[in-house]
Amino acid sequence: MRRRGYARPVNREVRWTMPRDDCTVAIIDADDAARRATQCLLQSVGVRAHVFGEAAPVLNWPARQRIRCIIADVFLPEVSGLELLDRLAREPCRPPVILLAAAAEVSTAVEAMRRGALDFLEKPYRPETLLACVHQAFRADEAARRDQELHRLLAVRAARLTPREREVLFLAGAGLTSQAIATRLGVGRKAIESHRGKAMQKMEVKSQALLARMLAVLTDDVAGPLFEHEEKRGCLPVSSLAAAPPRPWPGDAVSPSVSGPPALD
Repeated sequence: MRRRGYARPVNREVRWTMPRDDCTVAIIDADDAARRATQCLLQSVGVRAHVFGEAAPVLNWPARQRIRCIIADVFLPEVSGLELLDRLAREPCRPPVILLAAAAEVSTAVEAMRRGALDFLEKPYRPETLLACVHQAFRADEAARRDQELHRLLAVRAARLTPREREVLFLAGAGLTSQAIATRLGVGRKAIESHRGKAMQKMEVKSQALLARMLAVLTDDVAGPLFEHEEKRGCLPVSSLAAAPPRPWPGDAVSPSVSGPPALD
């Protein structure tokens, strides 16, 4: 009979970087002994961990914003591990999820990864393996939160722009000169340079390179509306630049959730 997945004592040679005080791991397992063993393993390296017998309390937990990683068994009552992934996928910034299973088909593991699981481990797991996954989860969560804050900051700046400044800024970021933008929009070059200067000032950038990197973060929000506008004017075929899904500009009434833009180091 297959032994249930309880954690063995951690190898003291494992290198572990102490997490921040606000890093919390949620452990979800219907087996009380299994989840307590995983909790003890994490606490042995200084990680704060909370245990739950099912997924629903985690989704409704008031302090859920402090969760930096979720370790869940695939076969949970009511809300399974796969269903948990689906529910978390609707959120703009979800914690990484590590799924565990004592006995699971390869197709289940493949489906878990397809739905966004960080990793899929078989019980009984090696303590070093789980700790490495949790460490990776902390790094991934920190990067995602940093990128989300970056996008929020740029969206606030972008909301200051006028419609014309948006057009000029995007076309400038695409590499067009002021004269080319003026020809495309049917206005004078000096007017374009004025719009361009005001837009860069509002976005708080001083170089074309940094502007391009900012637009790479906001590209889905910027490109769609501008392509539609330019195509209606007959000035810009959609195929002439890299198309992006039509989405509202950041700061508009309807703002889609955006995940994982690159950080501007």
